[in-house]
Amino acid sequence: MDQLVKLKNHVPEKQRFFQNDPRPVYFRSPRSNLYLSLWYTGLGVGLLGITYGATQLIKALSPGLQRARAPFRVRNAITGLLVGTFAVSVWAYSIRAVKQDTFEDVDEEAKAMLSSRAQQQEQLSNGETSTSASNLKVHATAATAVAVESSTKSSSPSLPNPRTTIGPAGVLAPLLDGRYPRFLDPERRTFVWGAPPVDRIGRLSDRNV
Repeated sequence: MDQLVKLKNHVPEKQRFFQNDPRPVYFRSPRSNLYLSLWYTGLGVGLLGITYGATQLIKALSPGLQRARAPFRVRNAITGLLVGTFAVSVWAYSIRAVKQDTFEDVDEEAKAMLSSRAQQQEQLSNGETSTSASNLKVHATAATAVAVESSTKSSSPSLPNPRTTIGPAGVLAPLLDGRYPRFLDPERRTFVWGAPPVDRIGRLSDRNV
């Protein structure tokens, strides 16, 4: 685990590389056409091999099986052509649907996003400087106020603060509080000792471990 933590994070470098890349979004390497032609060639060779194997398998059948298959040849050929044309039509429709000839708008959108991001960074930096200056002023005023309060408290005598007690809530809690006050929580006057108040339940992280 320590080795994984010590590994260098290369994600920011890759992000900066792609952001500073001057090439357009629709850029393709010169070898892309070669790869596509090789892929189509392999696909054609595979289909030819499958067709040749099927014909050789049909020729190797016995005369009885050939006579039994003769009435269904035309029907099977028509079914195969229909399935093939359907597959080709779906492929052509999907390619035409996602095809885009001009990608100029993509570059414009990318430039607009980069410019807006730069403006946001400038605004954030300006806001941080202004907030730091305002925080310094607030701290100075708070320090002076604390000094004044401490001086006034030292000059004036301190009075004991009256302890605020919370009355029991509900129907049964007041009855038990009058007869058996030890059954209730002395601070919150509830059945469950240490339970939070109803108006402010709190969170699991607020409990004392």
